Amino acid sequence: MHASSDKNDWMFGNDTDDPLRHAFDRKVTVHPGAMGRPVPPEDWQTVLQDRLDRRPGPEQRAVYINIPFCRRRCKFCNFYKYPADKETVRRYLDFLVREIEMSADSERVSSRPFNAVYIGGGTPTELTPKEIGKLLEAVNEHLPLTNDCEITFETRTSGLDDNRARACLEWGVNRFSVGVQSFNTEVRRSLGRIDEREVVIRKLNRLQDFGLAAVVIDLMFGLPGQSMEIWEDDVRTWLDLDLDGGDLYQLMVLRGSEMETMASGERGPADLPQQAAMFGRALDIMEDSGYRRLSVCHWGNGHRERSLYNGLTLAGAEVMPFGAGAGGNVADVSFMVESDLRKYEDGVMRGEKPLKFLARHHPMRGLFSDLSGQIDSGRVDMSSLRKHGVDLEAAAGPLLQRWSEIGLISRRGRFLELSVAGQFWNVNLAQGMIDWCMGSGQGTAGHPPQGAGAVMG
Repeated sequence: MHASSDKNDWMFGNDTDDPLRHAFDRKVTVHPGAMGRPVPPEDWQTVLQDRLDRRPGPEQRAVYINIPFCRRRCKFCNFYKYPADKETVRRYLDFLVREIEMSADSERVSSRPFNAVYIGGGTPTELTPKEIGKLLEAVNEHLPLTNDCEITFETRTSGLDDNRARACLEWGVNRFSVGVQSFNTEVRRSLGRIDEREVVIRKLNRLQDFGLAAVVIDLMFGLPGQSMEIWEDDVRTWLDLDLDGGDLYQLMVLRGSEMETMASGERGPADLPQQAAMFGRALDIMEDSGYRRLSVCHWGNGHRERSLYNGLTLAGAEVMPFGAGAGGNVADVSFMVESDLRKYEDGVMRGEKPLKFLARHHPMRGLFSDLSGQIDSGRVDMSSLRKHGVDLEAAAGPLLQRWSEIGLISRRGRFLELSVAGQFWNVNLAQGMIDWCMGSGQGTAGHPPQGAGAVMG
């Protein structure tokens, strides 16, 4: 194994004949990036309002709306949640609509349309059909949208029925993102999921039968009790359903989740080499599927699925956040909306964006976002990165040479292409390049974003 006393030496990886499973000892972060410079709380409103008063550029941008309620918290999740009692949800929705209305007249919101809207959580289908209509009516009335705007509604099958689906479709939702994680009933029960395999399949078929929106699902590998055989069946079951697309995600054991406790037991999740093998097997299956690969973990079937919101966020596009716990960025600042419901309501009642955090971007954020987005696609156009004023190939030559030697990347013309191993370790490659550019070895590896934590391995 490659060894060094240098604390930043992780980025050079290990000497190994099996880079898929052993190129690195761990995943160093969940979301690659560089920490910005925090703004003092007393300046948050002034700094944000200054940006909201400015007209946006011509680039595509998105909206994220957070519904922080769940009937049941899944064991792999550590995101901020509240129990979904009817009165709390109803009250929250009133404040959420008011927050959207308050932003409608700002120059930043009103002067250019948004290309994607993502309604996530939490579980947005904890809203009643009437409440779904109320929220989407506010979105359509107060936020300018392109005529081909991708409007995604996140759900799980246990909360999805015909009335909720119809309410979404009547107000313009054209993409459903369904968190399935696994079709295996026993694996699902180990996660705290409600519906059995047959119910999940029936509800997905029903949603597809409407024929009015893309239906995509999330599957997760490395789950407790999920053997390679079960994982293969999960992937093949998805393909047999002929849905519009899907994500194949690695289980991340996050701080604060119940899965963190399970990871130390005998019936815990798969270890990192096992997860790597599951990733490789999934790619073998997908190779013959005919699906279009949209990123290292996302595929589309046909031409309905664009995965626009995901692509924009990965590439660092502007995201306008609404709702308690939502995060986004505008101009040169990133910020998070207050997650405590009482503080969130108080801020909206004062007529201001209720903030929990705000920071100015790192000066090299443009390069880092472009680089991370391209790495997530599995292919990096090195010449295109020069527009950021850095010859990355010259600057990071030793690192790129090392990754080529251990089988993570290869060169084809002006492109760097990630091998299967490189695709599995894509976040390490992105963070490694970022840390190399910064010259500090810090990046975000020790400072995960809200909702993220240490990854298993």
